[in-house]
Amino acid sequence: MRIKQPLIKSNYQLIRIWFEFYKLALRDSRLNNNFKKTKKYYEPWGNVTNLKFDEWYKSHEHLFILKITEIKKIPKNKNALNVSIPLSQTITESLKQLKALLKEKQSENRPNSYEFTKGIKIKGKTLYEIQLIYTIWVDLKKPPINTKFISEVVNRLKNRPRSKWVPYIIQIQPKKLRDGTFEYSDEQIRQMRRYIKKAENICYSVSLGQFPGRSTLN
Repeated sequence: MRIKQPLIKSNYQLIRIWFEFYKLALRDSRLNNNFKKTKKYYEPWGNVTNLKFDEWYKSHEHLFILKITEIKKIPKNKNALNVSIPLSQTITESLKQLKALLKEKQSENRPNSYEFTKGIKIKGKTLYEIQLIYTIWVDLKKPPINTKFISEVVNRLKNRPRSKWVPYIIQIQPKKLRDGTFEYSDEQIRQMRRYIKKAENICYSVSLGQFPGRSTLN
């Protein structure tokens, strides 16, 4: 029986995955030169090393305003412009004035834009699977990707406090050998290796200020 899989669709969930990949990328010394180039880009994120996403997001949500919204109170957000538009004024005139005001304010101090890579279909569930598996691999000091590693991944995912699901690719039970040991299929091992490689590509993109980048997730 298949274990119910998570749905990853909201911007909040995708920002969480971006945050986790950012932390993973920071742990990769090979990406240090990239982060020197994007230091100012990520500067508003602050030091995330020992922070949980929910704690961090409370004070950084304003960085990810992705659309125009009506507000009930004036927030302290240097990346957003608070305006008062007379409802009695024509839409044409309001848009004209708003466009001029936006150009003026953006020319004064254009904030960093934290948006997902444009022009690609973002597969949230696949990204989440890759991030979880890669995190385990990095935490284990990057061991060989084999049956032993997959068994450890399954064990860790199934023993989480709340969510117990594991990716489809490793839900199929390993084959029992004559000596009593178990072995995952070659295809499952290859798929895990592909996930690790894709995770490294995503980390590379993140280190350059892009998420998830244009690396294929198929």
